[in-house]
Amino acid sequence: MCGVTRLDKIRNEYVRGSLSVQDITDKMQESRLSWYGHVKRKPPDYVGNLALLHDLSGRKPRGLLPLDLRIHEAAALYEAKRGVSQLATGDGEMERMTKFADIPHPAKHIDLQFICLEDREQVDTHSTQTVRIYTDGSKIDGKVGASLSFWSNEVETKCKKLKLSSYCTVFQAELLAICRSTREIIKHPKDSFGIYSDSRSSLEAVTNNRSLHPLVVEIRRNLEECKRRNKRVELFWIKAHAGLEGNERADQLAKEAALKLKTKPDYDLCPVSCVRRQIRLGSLEVWNKRYSDGETAATTKLFFPDAIKACSIVRHVKPNGILTQVMTGHGGFSAYLNRFKCKEDPSCICEPEKPETVEHIIIEYPVFGRESGVSRNGMIVVIFFVFMQKRWASLLPTVGRPIRALRTFQKEFVDIETKFYSEVH
Repeated sequence: MCGVTRLDKIRNEYVRGSLSVQDITDKMQESRLSWYGHVKRKPPDYVGNLALLHDLSGRKPRGLLPLDLRIHEAAALYEAKRGVSQLATGDGEMERMTKFADIPHPAKHIDLQFICLEDREQVDTHSTQTVRIYTDGSKIDGKVGASLSFWSNEVETKCKKLKLSSYCTVFQAELLAICRSTREIIKHPKDSFGIYSDSRSSLEAVTNNRSLHPLVVEIRRNLEECKRRNKRVELFWIKAHAGLEGNERADQLAKEAALKLKTKPDYDLCPVSCVRRQIRLGSLEVWNKRYSDGETAATTKLFFPDAIKACSIVRHVKPNGILTQVMTGHGGFSAYLNRFKCKEDPSCICEPEKPETVEHIIIEYPVFGRESGVSRNGMIVVIFFVFMQKRWASLLPTVGRPIRALRTFQKEFVDIETKFYSEVH
């Protein structure tokens, strides 16, 4: 149909893009979401809507969103990508990947490489270009900026500040700076240039022929134009904050652009990551409302009253028997065992009128000792609660991430419990 055979070794996505044929995975997702919309338009008592709200029995991965919320997320992202809905992007336009039909044929791609420079000596060895352009991007206090700094004979000859919308990422800022550098090179009278960036991910995207980011596509197109005009352009990665004057100057300009520049943004396309984040926050709010208003998980709410804060931590922790019993109240507690006819009396040994629950042991339990006759379950909960009070607040600031902190917390708690019982018995 398009004169391409397997011997040409051209990838299927390029052929589909040339013929404007949609990928099969996108067609499948579109069909599924279309059926989902059909189900949602049905009455609330329709079996499909009832199935979406049905809570399946059995275990599911920790921190996994309910099925109906995950479907809502997929539908919202699908609509945002196609510009149907602006609930997640607001007034901004979403950044879309370039279509295969709009990029050059694979046979016309230019081979781009970048050189890594680790120190000043290597930079001085490769700084043979007539014009050197240092680029950088920065995000401070929710504000994003980028900059270009032109150097010739160890002197800055020109600089340029760029403003991006607050929802843009540092990756977009770095790419925008490189993109504007290529535009300036096309208009510059000199014929030898070097672009120096401390963003390795941006340079890897530029040298990757399969990248469809709109800024990357424009950068490659500009570099092709430079090649046709006999302009030599070299790409370099330099180490950030290594004492290089050009890099430090670009970093300063990028921060000034983010904090002080009051002009209209030079780039305001909303990245997909930001849209996903906004959609996920909405899903977590709905999930948190269900969690707070629900009549279940009363014991878990003692430790995690907010599902949003607990979600990112709990799902990365591998629970053991002790943590599961304490966090859920499902264990060898008299009140719990009495519910399943495994114990006749639900009361606690310390006070016959009070049921032995996790909440009772934490809040109302008296001082314990060898002679008090406290059960092992009571000991476990008290040790857990006291340890959590003493260690949790001091552990989070000192450990790099909350997930590592919780794992360290879990290990130390088990060690203390083992030591405690060895001393008591």
